[in-house]
This record gives sequence, C-alpha cells and structure tokens, in this order.
Amino acid sequence: MPNSDLRNVHYASRSTSTSLVHNDRGVDRDNARAEVGRRNLHPIAIERIVRDAMQRTPLALTERARLLLARYFSSAVWSIADASSLSALVGRGERWFVHSLDSDLTIEYGWKGTGFRVESVCVGTAGPAPAIGSARKIDELIALESQIARIADDPTNHVVIPLTLSATFDGPVVPETTHDPRIVCMLTGPGTGLDAASGVRTSHWETRHNPHLSGVAEALFQAIPPLQAIMCAPGSYSLEMREPEAWSLWLAPAISLLIHIASAPRSMMTRDRNEQRLREEFNAMDLHTGKAILRIRDALTQRDPVLRELAVFAIGTADPFAAPKVWRNAIDDSARNVRRSAARAITANAEESLRPLMERALHDVDACTRFHAARGLAKIGAGRSMHALEAAMHDTDARVNVAINAALRGQAPPS
Repeated sequence: MPNSDLRNVHYASRSTSTSLVHNDRGVDRDNARAEVGRRNLHPIAIERIVRDAMQRTPLALTERARLLLARYFSSAVWSIADASSLSALVGRGERWFVHSLDSDLTIEYGWKGTGFRVESVCVGTAGPAPAIGSARKIDELIALESQIARIADDPTNHVVIPLTLSATFDGPVVPETTHDPRIVCMLTGPGTGLDAASGVRTSHWETRHNPHLSGVAEALFQAIPPLQAIMCAPGSYSLEMREPEAWSLWLAPAISLLIHIASAPRSMMTRDRNEQRLREEFNAMDLHTGKAILRIRDALTQRDPVLRELAVFAIGTADPFAAPKVWRNAIDDSARNVRRSAARAITANAEESLRPLMERALHDVDACTRFHAARGLAKIGAGRSMHALEAAMHDTDARVNVAINAALRGQAPPS
C-alpha cells in the first residue's frame, strides 16, 4: 500500500523548502502550528513525523517526542528550550520532509543546520475549521480499510505472496522470536501497531472469531489460514500460529502483508550514482574473460565496500579456484554488505569444503548473513554441523530460525 494517502510523502531540497516557509501570504508560524491543532490534524501530523524521522528512536524517547509535538501543534508557547529538547530526542539525520495536511496547510520537518526542527505553513486566512480535519481523517481511514480489504479478499494471497525471506532483510518489518515457538513478534516501527488512527492504546489478543476485528487483523486472518491469534502493541504485531512448524511456510507471506498494510513507511531511497554505475558495470560484465577476472581482483583490494561486495559474489563464477580464499577473508570484512555477499556466494556454491565458512557465518552479528549461512548448511546437509546448528537454534531473528530448522530436519532451504 505504498501509494496510499497515508504514505504520500516526499522530501525536498533545503532551498525549495525555504521558499515555502517564507510565503508572504501565510500567517505567522505560531498561528500556523496552532491551526493544525484547531483543525484536529495534529494526530496525523505527529504520526507522519514519527514514521519519517524516528524509525530508529527508542520507544521511550519516541513517546516523549509525541508529547512535545502535541504541544507544538497547539496554541501553547513553543520556546527555544522546547525545540532543543525535541531535536535531542529525535537525534541526527539529513533529510527534509514536506507534507500537505490540507489545501492551505503544510508541515515541514527534518534536519537543518545542527538539529531537527518542525515548521508549519498556512497559506491564506487561518480560521477554526475542525470539521475539515475530522473529514480528512475519516477519508484516510476509509481508504486504508478499503485497501486492506482488497488485499485480504485477493485469493492469490491465500496461496502465494511473491516475497522471499531473503528479500525482507532491508525491509521495514523485523520478525523476532519469543519464548513460545508458535509466536513471532513483528516489529513494524514507531507509529504503528495497535490502531493509532482510532486512538486505541491497549494491547490485547485478537482471535479469528472476534466479531470486532481491526482491519489489519482481519486481513492477516484471511490471508494466513493457520494463524490463531494476533496481539497489537506499540510498534509491533505478535502473531501466534497453531503449530510452530507453520512458520516455515507462512513467515514470508506474513512479513509481506505487514509491509503493505501495517509497517512504518519509508521514503523512497535512491542509490548513489557511483554505486548504481558499479552495479550496472558488474551486471554487464562477462565473468569468463581474463579482463573481468583482473577487474574483480582489483575490486577486492579497494576501500569502497560496494566494489568489494560485488567482487566477492562475482569471483565464484569468474575464478572458482580462488573464490574460497576470497570468501574466507570476506566473511570477516568490516562492511556488513560484504559479509552478506560472501554468505550468499558460499550458499550459491555450497559444497562440503565450504562447511567451516558457513559455520563461522552462523555466528555473525548480521541476521541476513546468519540466514544465508543456515541456508547453505541446509543445502549440503547438517552432517558435522549438527552441534553448531543446535547451538544457534534460539536465534532472535525468526527468519534465521526457519533456515536453521530446515537444516536440522533435512528440508530444502528457504528462499
């Protein structure tokens, strides 16, 4: 649901946003921020700020920031000390965001100079209009529920959702294991969980037979038959299956669905031009030529982690005899993506001689690297790695657990 109104966000250059802030037709900023509260648009404004700017902020600090933002979007005095406190709670960043709350009311926020700041712009005559805020909020909720219903009613979602576990590691949903193997806690980010739009602030379990299911719960129950119960909490959804084994089949669909209907939105990220150029270069390279091998060997010695990442994976095809030595070094690389690339390459070329490398990668701090290491061991069979796999069984990441269980049971590795 990335194109819904709730996620209609863009970020502008600082030069552009400055011209918006100093619009001659606007009222002063204090009246503009108070106007957000008068129109009852402050819950939407606060959620958008939290989702865009505070995805990595601890929950306790996020709640304190919500209180300050509620004060900002009111007629209360907003002091320099208040602004400094908010900036300290949000922390560092680089982007500038622009949101249109109404036809004549805009909020802008992000990082300028040394800290985070929020600005409100009201064009035209500012006056009380509480009905506008209520109507807009209702319209957005109706749009959200209708899109959830379309996802839930789509029969293809009951069988296959086209997303693999491998593709979820850079996404907004992180599945964590719990003390109960039937339950996985899906971390969806600040401003999500419960039903923030309706103001519900209590965590509770919802079962399939509950007559008053929330939209998210109803969509999940319809799409995932073995799902038994759901609990919404701030920033997360806990899902309980009838049997722990069901997660091997349904973890990827559950993550996929939550990404579409319940996760904190992420602004569009564009790759650095140099990174894009390098990836295109390696994709177009004929890896069986001597020129390609020289290019790959040179890339392995560069400081740029993108070059090392691409070279580590390509070496498996270009120079299979030299590849194991390269992977032995890459599995301890300081760059996370280089270690991930090594784990993927080892899994793609999995054979008995690479077992020690897979076992080493099984203890990496990065969950994606551990996941691919477990996949590789599942491909060649647990065998002598049984002890290492059993020791890693209680991984905090549910995706890694699914791969480890597949290796221990002699099943095909998850994709």
